[in-house]
Amino acid sequence: MGKDFKTKAEAIKHMESLGLGEINKSKFNWSGLTFTIGEENPRDTSFDLCFQSEDGQGFYYYTIENHGSFYRFTMRKTNKNKMITGAITGNLDMFIEFFVDTKKMVDFSLSEAIIHGNWNIIKYTMNRLNIHANPWIAIRYNQVEILNNLLDIDSKLPKDWLAYCMYNDSIDVAKELLLIRKYHLNFKKSELETSWYKREINKNKETSKLVKTLMEFIFIELT
Repeated sequence: MGKDFKTKAEAIKHMESLGLGEINKSKFNWSGLTFTIGEENPRDTSFDLCFQSEDGQGFYYYTIENHGSFYRFTMRKTNKNKMITGAITGNLDMFIEFFVDTKKMVDFSLSEAIIHGNWNIIKYTMNRLNIHANPWIAIRYNQVEILNNLLDIDSKLPKDWLAYCMYNDSIDVAKELLLIRKYHLNFKKSELETSWYKREINKNKETSKLVKTLMEFIFIELT
């Protein structure tokens, strides 16, 4: 649940008043992790402001969501835990020693490992629990190597993957999937050109511009 403010400055002032350690900018929009893939009218998160801090008790992730007419402040706290620290830093020995097999800890650890590009943590967790990590997080944070590793072990992407690349402006992932892996050949043109795709293709984002430029070439073999 967030707290709404009329201006961005008011939201920032509220965040600073919490006194939860030195605040730094972050590229990770934690509020967006609740995003539902393929929802009819996804909110554009590219104008959100993201920050993080830490103190002796935990890690704090803040998002100031830009809703146009107001700003919504959200905060996520993670208590300091050596399993999570191992996932963030890629310290596999620490991760194994302090491993906790609960859905909350496993999901959060996998998210952190994907975001920070730590394949050793991801691979260990999947093998230990016989599960698959979510490739959508790798797309969202433009983690090409992690996504490739997941696809190579048969992780699946549903039809809206190209719209999701544009939505998050994941240019490196888009180039990998379209130009190198030619992943679009696994889908019909109609499956890729969804209503979400049509909303994203004309946006002023690097990935949208790339896809729009290449459209006549990348779809030439589609039926």
